[in-house]
Amino acid sequence: MKLTLKLAVAVLPGALVVVAAAAFLELRRDRAEFEADQRSDDRATAGAFADSMGKMWEAVGEKPVRRAMDRLHTFEARYRVSWVDLQGAGSDLPPADRAAVVRGDEVLWRDGRSDVPGWLHAVSPVRANDRVVGAVDVSEPPPDLRAHVRRTIRATLVTTLALAATMMLVTLLVGGW
Repeated sequence: MKLTLKLAVAVLPGALVVVAAAAFLELRRDRAEFEADQRSDDRATAGAFADSMGKMWEAVGEKPVRRAMDRLHTFEARYRVSWVDLQGAGSDLPPADRAAVVRGDEVLWRDGRSDVPGWLHAVSPVRANDRVVGAVDVSEPPPDLRAHVRRTIRATLVTTLALAATMMLVTLLVGGW
């Protein structure tokens, strides 16, 4: 029986390391998936707004478009929608990205320091009358992964305790048998 208990205690740390490594890898994968989803959603939303604003610009002109964008910018929501005036200053859009949007390209960029991810910006050019007249910036804060991390850690702990108890029980039963 002593040998059985020693065997169970010897195997248990290895099993715990495997469970902890699996949880760590799952969290890394989840973070990458959250980032990819955010990029895709923001790019699609910015493109839809830009297409709509371009059609509106052609139909009724610049002033109604700017009024509509000003109204959108005042809403309190999880994400922000704003107009980017490509001729003037007043946007945080980096110069290289501004040049890309002027050429008609969509851009994604993140503000903030390099060690702290900031808001993700999806900027899509607004085309009217066969030219780029401005851009729509859909920006969203980085996802709050803390709650997800806490849930994953809690589930990992429960799984680890259940695994440890099962291993000890089975080892003791086999050893006693």
